[in-house]
Formats: sequence, structure tokens, C-alpha cells
Amino acid sequence: MTLADVQAELLERGLRGISGKAIAQAVVAMQATRESKRLRVLTTAWDIESSIQRTKLFETMLEQDALEYVHSDAEASCFSKLLVGRTQNDLNFDIDFNIGAYNCDITSFVVSDVQLDHIEDLAHKLCLPEEDNDSDDRMEEFSKSDVDS
Repeated sequence: MTLADVQAELLERGLRGISGKAIAQAVVAMQATRESKRLRVLTTAWDIESSIQRTKLFETMLEQDALEYVHSDAEASCFSKLLVGRTQNDLNFDIDFNIGAYNCDITSFVVSDVQLDHIEDLAHKLCLPEEDNDSDDRMEEFSKSDVDS
């Protein structure tokens, strides 16, 4: 028996001892947790994309600055600082940091998603007949009616 099996068994035993309303709320709470982690993953991915695109902008502006250096070094440098707002080292650090954060966030999201799937499966077993083809719809109705009351 693995650790996951033990945890699943403990979760199932715990859910058997609580009301349908509490089970429905547990599902809703896990859905919210998973969604929070999914959005964190997306935000971190966009942070990485932002840093990559700002790095490309910085490099493009450096190329242009080199060509226009003779004309107006101070103006180009000031505009570059205003538009990019970071040094290339800062941008590279941001990318590295966010890639590390993304790896942690995606792992957290995957775990949360598996937990939600598991608790939804257990909620279906404990609250609804297994042979019911409309069990997802009924679970949603059950969740809404029990949570709202």
C-alpha cells in the first residue's frame, strides 16, 4: 500500500463521517483551491513571457541605439530606461526566478487537480448512485442546493 493509497483511504473514511452538505462544500473548496493554483500558474507563465519580450525589446533598442548613438546618445538611453525599466541582467534574473516559481506552481496545481478529482469521485460515490448517467449534473445541483441552504 502506497502513501497515496493510505491518504485516499483516510480521505474516504473522513468523508463517510460528514454530511452531504459538508461533502459538497469540500468539493467547492477544492475547486476554488485548484482554480487559484491554475491562475497562479498562468500568471507566472505570463511573467516569464513579459520578461522575455522585454528582453527582446531591450536588445532591439540596443541595436537601434548603436545605430543612432552618433545622433543622440542621451535621448535614446533615457527612452530605453523609460520603456524597458530594467537592465538586461535584471530581466534575465526575472526570467530565471519566474521559471523556478512556475515549476513550483505547476506542481502545486497538478497536485490540487488530482486532489479535486479524487474528492469529486468520492463525493459521487457517497452521495449519488454510481449507475446514474447524469451524476455530474445531479452533483452540481446537490452542491448548489446544499451550499445555498
